[in-house]
Amino acid sequence: MNTIGEWTGQILENQLVPFDYIERLKSTSDLAKATAFESGPLFVTICDIQDAGRGRGGNVWTSPEVGSALLATWSIKMPRPPQPIASALIGLALFRAAEQAFPGWAWSLKPPNDLFLGECKVAGLLVESISRGEDIRLLIGIGLNVRAQPLGLSE
Repeated sequence: MNTIGEWTGQILENQLVPFDYIERLKSTSDLAKATAFESGPLFVTICDIQDAGRGRGGNVWTSPEVGSALLATWSIKMPRPPQPIASALIGLALFRAAEQAFPGWAWSLKPPNDLFLGECKVAGLLVESISRGEDIRLLIGIGLNVRAQPLGLSE
């Protein structure tokens, strides 16, 4: 059976989006940050398990069962620094995508970037920007439960 990371890699490959899939990482965001200025305008880092995933303000992202979550960071070259509202807008886009994909479910957004189903967190975003000289990168990290049911959510 393929993992979410492997499936994501196959989709990106079909769309000609450059990516790196590594089964186990400390953090997709940390690796994306370390290699951001070596890649083209768009690059995605994917893994199946993170040993040291993180969220905003130093919060920790705990990986669910191996291969059951989308754990990825998109590194996007920007023409100028993103606006401070970027994190909230990306969180809102994730919320709207969930509502559209699964209408009628009890989706909510804990601003700026945590997606909940009922009282259970099912996804988190880590949005950061980094620069080196004129080169500016927007890093969008996501941890999204796909196969794993959040604790406390009844079937």
